[in-house]
Amino acid sequence: MTAPRPPLRSLTGRIAFALWLAAWLVLAWMLLSPRPPLAAAVSDKLAHFLAYLVMTAAAVSFASNRRALATAALATLALATLFELAQSLIPGRAFETGDLLANAGGTLAGYGLALGLLGLWTRQPAQGRRNAR
Repeated sequence: MTAPRPPLRSLTGRIAFALWLAAWLVLAWMLLSPRPPLAAAVSDKLAHFLAYLVMTAAAVSFASNRRALATAALATLALATLFELAQSLIPGRAFETGDLLANAGGTLAGYGLALGLLGLWTRQPAQGRRNAR
């Protein structure tokens, strides 16, 4: 039996990482556009929370362990802060502490979800369950 390949060295892991980076580009455009595309469609705070929950949880598609997930979550939180600060430089946009808190909450929720998924995917079957029947 061969050991599993680290996710970013596998083709699937590289594709997942590339898609994650592409999603960051879309999110950056949405957050830094003078006219946000979802401005009237949904609650601003809910949109921030959900965007960062999804971005953080999606990291489980290429992260192979808790440390890699923590790194992705910290990177997500750093980008959330940078994007929010950058909004203060864009006409018609402003830095909002509430948005930053929603971003952080979404990041933490996404990290928790990703840890749960990683735990399910990497859990070894119990000895008793393997020998049952």
